[in-house]
Amino acid sequence: MATLGIAQSGNPLQSNELSAVHFTEEGVGEFRKPENFTEVVSGLTKLFSEKNININHVKAYLNSYDVKKEDWQNFVTFDDNKYTRNLIWEGNGKFNIMLVGWNKNQASSIHDHSKSHCFMKMLDGKLTETVYQINKESCKLETKRKYQLEKNTVAYTNDSFGLHRISNNSANQQAVSLHIYSPPFQSCQQFEEDGGKPKHCEMTYTALFKEQFSRLERGLVMRDHKVNFSEGTVSEFATPQTMSDVVDGLMHFFSTNDVNINQVRAFMESYEGDKNQWQDYALFDQYKYTRNLIHEGNGKFNLILVCWNKTQSSSIHDHSNSHCFMKMLDGSLSETLYNWPTDEEKSSNAAMMPIRSVQLKKGSVAYINDSIGLHRVGNKSEVQGAVSLHVYSPPFQMCQSFNEKNGGKMNCTVTYHTKFCEKVNYCRS
Repeated sequence: MATLGIAQSGNPLQSNELSAVHFTEEGVGEFRKPENFTEVVSGLTKLFSEKNININHVKAYLNSYDVKKEDWQNFVTFDDNKYTRNLIWEGNGKFNIMLVGWNKNQASSIHDHSKSHCFMKMLDGKLTETVYQINKESCKLETKRKYQLEKNTVAYTNDSFGLHRISNNSANQQAVSLHIYSPPFQSCQQFEEDGGKPKHCEMTYTALFKEQFSRLERGLVMRDHKVNFSEGTVSEFATPQTMSDVVDGLMHFFSTNDVNINQVRAFMESYEGDKNQWQDYALFDQYKYTRNLIHEGNGKFNLILVCWNKTQSSSIHDHSNSHCFMKMLDGSLSETLYNWPTDEEKSSNAAMMPIRSVQLKKGSVAYINDSIGLHRVGNKSEVQGAVSLHVYSPPFQMCQSFNEKNGGKMNCTVTYHTKFCEKVNYCRS
């Protein structure tokens, strides 16, 4: 992935862009027809590993897949109030795959695709795609054309085609569609038919099935690169003076698939954390601690500033197989460690007992992964806020939260309060 330059001190750091994805329309070469959903994902990973992606080849490949409900039915959810976006696969940084569940009479907003290319295969039911164009005189939207998308139909769009809305107009049947977005995008613009300024919206997932899917069949040979962590000797490095230096150093350490925990920890410890370097990202909330995204890294990590108002704390939680480095920049925090509930404890609804509590003072660095245990982090002070800098590798969008009284757990979507100093408004396309 390409690394963008870092903004100067006092300005928001901008997100890394993915390596450019180039699309062409050429003749379709030979390919092996996918026999199941797992082979569909494997084949798409191979197609999107090419420097130039042939739109016609991807469409033909998807069209060749004979839909079998037993292949995908465990990877889609439905909601009575809104359509659902279920992440299946994150492929090599150039594309992602999701299943979208449409309940009866559900529809998306009118939206763009943030310069992404979208391929869609109908797996079940019927959908209607309505394409819109903007009337330059009235600034209102006009219907350009409509398509009926029936089972096995393959559709393709990008922003040059116009805006669109997808809808399930059936009053008695659900629908399921397979979507491939390249490159993946985190936000889009929503539009109203009567015109007006478009609304910027962050995209969210209803459910994450990528781990379950990766375990579905050993035959899935095209996998994302996995980061391997070890504890090795610390080599010399330049001490970071600015937040930009921190990002540059992390980009270097995570440029390989083999990451030295001790090296990253020593690097984070060496950063003095001048308040002028991070205060623009430090946005507090009266009711909950906040997660403020500074940088999205290179796909192998992200960098987040967490702000803890007086007496605020997290739940007891895991880290979804991620590794977490935490640097205290201001104030102090208490980290309480818990063991994972055993089968016996879960069956008896036993309370979770802390095994260790550590006071994290300004300048200290903590490290945790799921093999160490679960933890809760909190600011016990009634007079002072606290700020911590977190590195997560790999980034994760969902974790498990645990009830201290009985060990019960629930899946929680991980969200941001701000991204690059801009408040995030979560809504759906």
